[in-house]
Parts: sequence; C-alpha cells; structure tokens
Amino acid sequence: AVLRTQLSALIGTESACGHAPSEADELVPSDRDVCVHIEKALSCRCDLLMMKRLRGTINGDSLDVWDSIGALLSGVPALAKNKSFWLILLRTKRSQTEIQCAIAVRRKWLDDLIAERTRQISMEVEVAFEKKKTAALRWVNSGEQISNWETRITQLEKLSEVQGNMASQFEARLNWLQVKGQRIERWVEWHQANVELILAIGCEPVL
Repeated sequence: AVLRTQLSALIGTESACGHAPSEADELVPSDRDVCVHIEKALSCRCDLLMMKRLRGTINGDSLDVWDSIGALLSGVPALAKNKSFWLILLRTKRSQTEIQCAIAVRRKWLDDLIAERTRQISMEVEVAFEKKKTAALRWVNSGEQISNWETRITQLEKLSEVQGNMASQFEARLNWLQVKGQRIERWVEWHQANVELILAIGCEPVL
C-alpha cells in the first residue's frame, strides 16, 4: 500500500494501480501468452516494419538505388553515380527477364534480412517474457514467506505464555523484516522486467 501510494504521487493513481504485481493468473503467463507477445512485437517493431515496407519499393526503376543500399549494408563501397555512355546503353538494352531476375534477387536478399530480424525479435521477447515471469514468481514467493513468518510469530507469541521464548520471537521478527525488505526488491525487479518486455515488444503489450 505504501509503495502504491508513493508511485501514485509520481505517475498518478490510475497509472500506478496498473504497475503493481498482483496474484492474478496473468502474473505467471503461459506459453500461449509468449506467442501473443511475439505476434504483437512483430506488428510493432519499427525496424521490421520498415524492411517490410521497403520490399514493395523494389522494381525496375529502383535497381540502382537498391544496389547502393545493398552495398551500404554489406560494407561494400557504393557504385559511382557517374556512368559512362556504354554502361547506360547496356542498362537500356537489358531484357525484361534480366530485370525481373534482378528484382527477385534483391527481394530474396531483403526477405532473408526480414526473416533474421524476425527471429531476433522473437528471441528478445521470449527472454524478456521469461525474465518477467521469473520476477513475478519471486515476488509471489516473497509474499508467501512473509505470511509464513507471520504465522510463526503468532505461534511463538502463544507459546510464550507457557515458556519464555523471547529470543525465538526476536529472531522470527528479524527474519520477517528481512523478507519484507526482499519483497520490495522483488517488486522493483518485476517492474524493471515489465519495462524490458514493453521495450522488446515495441509497444504496450496485450495482457
């Protein structure tokens, strides 16, 4: 409650309520949720979307431009812009079949880049998702430990009426405070992992 109050002062009450872990089912997502996040990322990541849109610009009129792009991305110096008369003549005499072949080669090259980037994005989302899930499990586990120590303290207090156990009570309360401190750390870890997942997806994830 204290953490949520402090967070509300920073980002507002409505936003703060959605940034605190809860013991709902979505706290420990299933593998199906991973696929949902990956699908969302593939529709949000601007680098992947740009490559897909660029694919539609490959045509006979843009072959020179794509030669320059390919040279740039592969580290090869781009072809000189000034061409001799004979090179221009050869370009004009190029058959339609050759042009279509050149277009197909450049599309294949871009398709390979798109496939590789898709794989990389999927892996990034999976890693971020697993990190958030682990953080959530650790957060829930810390809550269970607090409850266990509270139960233990209550038991010791009842036993103290029969036998003195102040040392045991002190130790139990010390462990209880330590676990409460760890719970705050687990909350921060979960929040950081949630931010990393949002960044990996590229837009607000669907939960």
